[in-house]
Amino acid sequence: MTKTTALLAKYIGLFEKNPTGQVVAPLAETYRKLGMYKEAMDVLKKGLRHHPHYVLGLIVLAHCHFDQGHLEQAYRILSPLVHQEQDNLMLQKLFAQISYKLYAYNEALTAYKNVLFVNPSDEEAKNKIKELEEQEQNYYAYMKSSSSSSESQQSVEVIPPKKITIEEIGDWKSLEKQEKIPETIS
Repeated sequence: MTKTTALLAKYIGLFEKNPTGQVVAPLAETYRKLGMYKEAMDVLKKGLRHHPHYVLGLIVLAHCHFDQGHLEQAYRILSPLVHQEQDNLMLQKLFAQISYKLYAYNEALTAYKNVLFVNPSDEEAKNKIKELEEQEQNYYAYMKSSSSSSESQQSVEVIPPKKITIEEIGDWKSLEKQEKIPETIS
């Protein structure tokens, strides 16, 4: 029996004894790591009904969506938590990755800075911060140079990276009402 299989058996046993307990997050995370997303989400929807503000459960739910390429859903789940949980490395890293993939670079930069504040030795965060700050500087330098170029040159419209806000997507509570998390978690 592998370590993961043993953990899974242990968490399933605990969950069966107390399906309303907070063992849902470690059980769902184990399912997620095994690629068993349906099982992970089934457990999470049951647990989050009883503990809708359980941060670890919400992180695992967002991670399941992220792994499956449902970036907007993952964003909606974590966005309301980001400012309250600035020292939560798992949440901040995942939110930074999601934001980056959604071209929400300002939010990604902020989340990576939160990661670096909590863990100054995080090389991934350092590299992403450097990349995002250079990208921002290059964008503004280009905008400045293009605005000062002569009128005889052809005008090129530069569209800045799209920043997605929670207002555009909605909060996770409205996601629950609109999509009924229990039905959409599949």
